[in-house]
Amino acid sequence: MKNNLVNLSDSYKYSHFLQYPKGTEIVHSYLESRGGKYDSVVFFGLQYILKEYLSKPITKADVEETAELCALHGEPFNKAGWMHIVDFHDGYLPVVIKAVPEGMTLKPHNVLLTVENTDPLVPWLTSFLETLLLKVWYPTTIASKSYAVRKMLEKHHEETMDDINGVGFAFHNFGDRGSSSVEAAALGGVAHLTQFLGTDNFNALTLARDIYGEKIAGFSIPASEHSTVTSWGKTSEFDMILNYVEKSKGMPIIACVLDSYNIYNAVEYVTKHLKPRIESDEYPIFVIRPDSGDPIRVIGKILQIMERNKVAYTVNTKGFKMFNKYRIIWGDGITPDVIDDILIFAAEEGYAAGNFAFGSGGDLMQNVNRDTCKFAIKCSAVVVNGVEREVFKDPITDPGKASKRGRQTVIKWKTAGWADKKLDQIETIPLSEFDPELHEEVLQEVYRDGSISNKHTLVKIRELTRKNVYEEARRDALNNKKV
Repeated sequence: MKNNLVNLSDSYKYSHFLQYPKGTEIVHSYLESRGGKYDSVVFFGLQYILKEYLSKPITKADVEETAELCALHGEPFNKAGWMHIVDFHDGYLPVVIKAVPEGMTLKPHNVLLTVENTDPLVPWLTSFLETLLLKVWYPTTIASKSYAVRKMLEKHHEETMDDINGVGFAFHNFGDRGSSSVEAAALGGVAHLTQFLGTDNFNALTLARDIYGEKIAGFSIPASEHSTVTSWGKTSEFDMILNYVEKSKGMPIIACVLDSYNIYNAVEYVTKHLKPRIESDEYPIFVIRPDSGDPIRVIGKILQIMERNKVAYTVNTKGFKMFNKYRIIWGDGITPDVIDDILIFAAEEGYAAGNFAFGSGGDLMQNVNRDTCKFAIKCSAVVVNGVEREVFKDPITDPGKASKRGRQTVIKWKTAGWADKKLDQIETIPLSEFDPELHEEVLQEVYRDGSISNKHTLVKIRELTRKNVYEEARRDALNNKKV
């Protein structure tokens, strides 16, 4: 499908050039999360939108196509305004976009980006871009969800493991097949990879490479599926498993789905009859994959079988058992709450969190929407006949939808003293209150008149999210101290 940028807005926005006050020159808008499910929002995905949609000029043919569609659709069209962009700006959009660095973690209600036109002849362009720019809600929500899961996994690993080095591979993305489009799968897949290293979303690897400069962003392992098991027939299931193990000799790790027929018989086979092979140095770590039933009940019975068959384990310094050559991955119906429940149960039974990994598809990639984090773009300032006005909404029926007033910016307090007093070192303030003696501006210019700047790599994004964990811990400690 050809992407004509002039077509990428809501229908009603094509009429808005007729509705602004006479003399309007500048329109300033901002994006924020107005709350929602997560107490931390990880900004991610804008760079893809900028490169894919805003780095290419529009053409006269694009304008003509949209003009024809609007006439048939019942909407007025500002053909003269769009042709002005083609003729005087070589087709590049005259807007400036500022944003917090991708990978930065902020509390809800902070500005994540601002946008305003740079040519006073096209003030309507700012709001026209809302439809496209707001699509950053999706990768940002996936990154925020993955961040929340990572913090939870780190907590379990800290409580039951000697280190947290395995967390990066503890939450696997199984969500490509359930995504609404190839593009959504890729963008959501890279958003997950801002927090983790394990993925089966192969599609995401090219976007991570092409947009975020990462040669290889994620890793996977050989794994069976029901078709490769059941193609052998019910009576030959164990022959398939043995063949798979033998052909994987010398590999570091493999996974095998064991619930095609009787999960417990299959676990008995791999932890008793194949145990001498698997526990030798010649064969890979064997990951048991149940794929149906109640996870606590099924995992509990699997652990009992493994104990009965004396599967080798070591006890770490925190007193929890860690299997030497076996692991368990659960990928059916996984949500953050289910992960938490499984690891709590495992710890109560004496097993370290590192024995377990989790795969999530539908919940990770599809069980989200724009209201998960209540994303919105709102106009907060206009310039009319050279005079700047604060703009805001304040509906009496929903105070949560009240918007910010005036041009906005995001700052970091320069001094530790101010940071302690404010608790949150990073916050949003009106641009008119910015003081270079006290504040360091966090918003970075990322786009101006067709040029992209301040590009981010996945390496830097991952570094920033790890840094945020420690800053959150510091803030929480300050909060607790002041209570």
